[in-house]
Amino acid sequence: TGPRELYYHGQLICKAKIGRFAQKELVLEALPEAEQILDIKKNLLEVNEFLGETGGEIGFEQILELNPQMDDFERVLSGQGRVVRVEAKANADKVLVETGIDLRTIYVADTSEGPILKEAVWKSYDLQQGLIISGIIDFADLPEQASLKAEVILEDLKVELEGMRTIKVSGIIKVRVLADIWRKIPIIEDCALVTPVNPETSPSMLFYVVQSEDTLWQIARRYQLTMNSIARANDLTTEEALKTGEKLLIPKGI
Repeated sequence: TGPRELYYHGQLICKAKIGRFAQKELVLEALPEAEQILDIKKNLLEVNEFLGETGGEIGFEQILELNPQMDDFERVLSGQGRVVRVEAKANADKVLVETGIDLRTIYVADTSEGPILKEAVWKSYDLQQGLIISGIIDFADLPEQASLKAEVILEDLKVELEGMRTIKVSGIIKVRVLADIWRKIPIIEDCALVTPVNPETSPSMLFYVVQSEDTLWQIARRYQLTMNSIARANDLTTEEALKTGEKLLIPKGI
């Protein structure tokens, strides 16, 4: 639009993820009535529990130097920043947020041939000259095992000439942190009422040979016993996998 002005035209590409939280009722315990014998089959269910979210703002101001191969600044025309990396770590009711920003500036260079329009770029992976921003966001009752996801929006970016080879970069990043945690919950998968057996009328000793795909739950149902009673008689645990061909002692009754 003029000898010392620029006009930019670009396209903004956005990507959004849509999710939905659903509530489900889980049975954690079953209590039998008086004189009833209840056999319970439990399973560990891994669930992702949403802990909540927090947000805040982190202000920053940094001095960046030109690459040694670049010509000196005469005037800075524009600056653009792009968030390329975001990390979040939980620490005692607080979240440490660190983000890297790639910075691109258009400036008028002071050269021996006179003013020339040039571009300077600072990459966030350059630990000596890159633009790295970090800050603390409060997050109450946050366990250390929580999984965090941070979203960052760069706002109010300003690039000002500081010296012949330096610029001052300042601005605000808006931060949103979401937390969840994976938990294993023992839930009731199945339950059955067991009819008491008279030990005097049941066989004095009975063995069962485990067939392929047999489970302790299925064997307990066949003989109207509880899984625990069979497991105790054979020095097993109720979670232990059975081996095909293995002989199980079936107790006389409950």
